[in-house]
Amino acid sequence: EGRFLADEALVKELAAKLSDDPEKLRNYVRSRIYYNHNWGGDDPVYYGFTKRGGNCYVHAVCLKALFDEKGIESQLIWTIQKNPSHYWLIVKIDGVWKHIDPTPGRLHSKYSLMNDKQRLSTLSGRKWDRSAWPACE
Repeated sequence: EGRFLADEALVKELAAKLSDDPEKLRNYVRSRIYYNHNWGGDDPVYYGFTKRGGNCYVHAVCLKALFDEKGIESQLIWTIQKNPSHYWLIVKIDGVWKHIDPTPGRLHSKYSLMNDKQRLSTLSGRKWDRSAWPACE
């Protein structure tokens, strides 16, 4: 899926030490990777976990890599506005989709696992294409 071998080994090693709880994995990414405006270049997962920095895209793909390694179903999602855009994940928990945002910051920390209405309230007027992803309850 486009991940580099270094990513796979690094993510496998990190995931083995971590909980299977989606919120604990999100908190790990939030606490380990500080926010900056860098997209992580050609390998944002490796960048995020080794440089310990990155923008919302880096945070989202790092959490996605951990979810994938743990066998937790998730999808990368983003706002339709390009400037500023925002990336996060939806995750399936007990058969129900929820928004989960690994980006540090007050707005992204207001709720833990979010339904669509809660997610909209945290995006400062930005929206996502609701026809492109499952509804979150």
